[in-house]
Amino acid sequence: MASSKALKNAAGLHTAALNAVNNLTVASDITDVRDALELVDAEYAKLATGVKAQIAEDFFLGLEFVEGAGGTVTPAFRTLAAIIEAAGL
Repeated sequence: MASSKALKNAAGLHTAALNAVNNLTVASDITDVRDALELVDAEYAKLATGVKAQIAEDFFLGLEFVEGAGGTVTPAFRTLAAIIEAAGL
């Protein structure tokens, strides 16, 4: 059985990955997008830099952002699965 500490750690990593994507803004750099996707999917993190950049760019271009209020992602992603699907991973 997983320890309480391990479960809290996993929950923290899950939250950090969701926040990294949901906190992207219209002004985010492609490296911010790449870094966020690396938190979401361990397999993505293993890809070659050029491949990661192309996936990150395609993902970013498909996002919608709130006008004003920092231009954050809308609607916010609620699951890692939704991010993985949107990124085509």
